[in-house]
Formats: sequence, C-alpha cells, structure tokens
Amino acid sequence: MNGGTEKVSNLLGERHDLFDVLMDALPFKFFIVDREMRVVAWNRKAEEGTPGVKGGKSLSSGRKITNDFEEVFQRGAVLRGDEESTLKGGEKKHYRVTKTPLHLDEEGGEGGEGVVSHVAVFMEDVTEKHRME
Repeated sequence: MNGGTEKVSNLLGERHDLFDVLMDALPFKFFIVDREMRVVAWNRKAEEGTPGVKGGKSLSSGRKITNDFEEVFQRGAVLRGDEESTLKGGEKKHYRVTKTPLHLDEEGGEGGEGVVSHVAVFMEDVTEKHRME
C-alpha cells in the first residue's frame, strides 16, 4: 500500500469509528433501513427490544410499518408520529418516531434530491411522559 492509499484508509477507518461511537452515544434508538427493508446500521439502544433490528435482518412486514416506509421512500418527506410497542413480557412502550429519507448516489456519497436510498429512524422513548398524561 502506498502512502496516499494508507492515509485515506486510516482516515476512513477513523471516520467509521467516530460514526460508531456517535451512534452508540445517542440517547434514543437509531437505525437505517434500505429499500429492501433490511437494517444496515443501528446503535446499541436499537437492539434493546426492537424486533428486526440486528443488522442485515428485514423488518416486520406489518402493514403499518410497510406503509410508513413506503411513504418516506416514495415522497422523500420526513414522517413523524407516535408508536406503541409491546415487549415480550407484556410491557408497553411508547415512542416518538421520526423517519427521515436519505439520498445516496451509487458511489455511496450524498445524492442530493434524487431517489431515496435509505430511511433513518429515530425512536425516542416517551413511555414515562405518556404515563403521566
């Protein structure tokens, strides 16, 4: 490997490490879904009680889930709403969910206003707030 290639490789590795640290530092669940509904990136919080969020797995094909993602992929607009989830033990959790379109070109760079290639999902746990209401 020549000096320039090694420098670029080190820089990319450093950026990847920073991205991983940032994602795991987020105080909410975060994951990215591709057009095939596969989870391609996620943080540790997303692994806690979120069905399907273990990289490479497809999300549930439930009608609401599918319709929400289809809307973001087709319209390219941010979708916000509240969702309820029941954990294995029967505990109910409430989330404020934001689904944001991402535009990447074929080389993996920002694609501007083109086709939505992925959807970033932010899930803030608002269970305590919901219980107080």
